[in-house]
Amino acid sequence: MRKNIIDELSYQLKGGFQVKKVALEEELNFLRETLRENGYTPVSIDTDDMVSAAIITGRDENMMNIQDVEQAVPVIDARGMDERQIIQELDNRIS
Repeated sequence: MRKNIIDELSYQLKGGFQVKKVALEEELNFLRETLRENGYTPVSIDTDDMVSAAIITGRDENMMNIQDVEQAVPVIDARGMDERQIIQELDNRIS
């Protein structure tokens, strides 16, 4: 149990600010630089790391069993959204 607490604290604090990790489906890797420029840390959707949100294409929503995700984080369906809209949605949902 102690390791989980330490992991959570190290996730929440990195140099005095909260790290905002965002899980991305592989098809959305083109968003990585934009996310970094806006203060987010992009990671693979397959990560075991704790994340603040997940961005999906919506194409494989049923296949991914989103309802089975262990972490209670916002899941953003990027279908029909441009980069600016995705960043706005992230800012609104996790800030």
